[in-house]
Amino acid sequence: MMKYTLMSEPIRGADDLREWIKRELVGDPAEELAKHKERVKNLLRLTPEGKVIIKRANLPARSLVALYYIGAAYAKIGGLRDDDSVSNKEIIEVLNLPEGTVHPKVKELRDGHLITAVKDGWHRVDYTKIGELLDEAERAVT
Repeated sequence: MMKYTLMSEPIRGADDLREWIKRELVGDPAEELAKHKERVKNLLRLTPEGKVIIKRANLPARSLVALYYIGAAYAKIGGLRDDDSVSNKEIIEVLNLPEGTVHPKVKELRDGHLITAVKDGWHRVDYTKIGELLDEAERAVT
């Protein structure tokens, strides 16, 4: 049997490696959201139905769209939504933005690997990029 050492921890076999990967490399969405909760509450609120209300409507469209995805992630973890993915249609309707504004912003976020496509017209935020997206929104506020 081969023996590997990762981070000073002996790994013996596939089961040990699998456990190490889960423990050390797999991020926990709730943990990621907990890191940013104080910042998020200054920028958005959630309805009991899981819709996202952006507190600062004068933000650039890209930040509004990004914050909606972030809010959906919090709504899912909070039990207000079944899923953290959001349709382009929902963003257009709830944020009252034109389709011609939303689609290019969604593409920018997706091309920047800040959101992930779930299916055609549906995306979710990359939990590991929430801090970066909040930085961008907060810069726009100040």
